[in-house]
Amino acid sequence: MTAPTDGRVATVLDRARVEGRDALLEPEAFALVAALGIRVPLQRFVRNAAEAAAVDLEPFSGAHLVVKVASPALPHKTAVGGVAVLPRAAARVPTPVAH
Repeated sequence: MTAPTDGRVATVLDRARVEGRDALLEPEAFALVAALGIRVPLQRFVRNAAEAAAVDLEPFSGAHLVVKVASPALPHKTAVGGVAVLPRAAARVPTPVAH
C-alpha cells in the first residue's frame, strides 16, 4: 500500500507537530488511518454540547453510542471518567460533552 498523495496524512501529522504534540488524538489517528485507505468506525468529532446536539445519529447503528473526551491533556480518558456509553438518543449525547 502506498501513502495517499492528497496531503491528508501530512496535514494530520503537521497539525500535531505545530501544536507541540508527539501523540495524536483519537480522531486524528482515525483520520490518518482512513487517509491510508483503511476502514475505521463511524465517528463524529464535536467541540461542545451544541455541536453534539446537532449530530445526525441516523447513520450510527446499534442501540448505544460511545462518547469520549479528546484532549492532549487527557491521554488516559477512562482513568478520568472521559468515556460514556449512552443509549442512541439525540437528547442524551450533549450531556456528557457539556461536562
